[in-house]
Amino acid sequence: MPKILTKQIQKINNACSNNWQLDTHYFLTHGEKTLMKCIELDTENYLKFSLSYNSRNQITLHISKYNHKKGDTFACSSGLGKRTILAETPAPRKNYNKLIEYTHELDNNNLMEINKNTPVSSGYGIIVPSEDF
Repeated sequence: MPKILTKQIQKINNACSNNWQLDTHYFLTHGEKTLMKCIELDTENYLKFSLSYNSRNQITLHISKYNHKKGDTFACSSGLGKRTILAETPAPRKNYNKLIEYTHELDNNNLMEINKNTPVSSGYGIIVPSEDF
């Protein structure tokens, strides 16, 4: 099981810009560092942006829409969301400092623009695609 110290988490979060932070749940579950940021749409809905590497070592951005109704303990999401590649050229290795550098340009305005221009993942014929958001 992966382990990380609180001071290591703080160091990563302090290096990020625009309120990006280490997704500690994802790291502890999968052993891979990804960065995340949430943007509230209204009182019950928000978008979660996840910055990570794909299997080809390209930097990708995954967008999910969550609904968190008042009184519910957990938020829920459906479908595959949206995914876009931010850096087409594969890196020789996964460099998490490069992800941190991307947070400097990925502010709320840029993220909402990317969301607007990224189509919903198709589901590849197996999974029902999400509604557009």
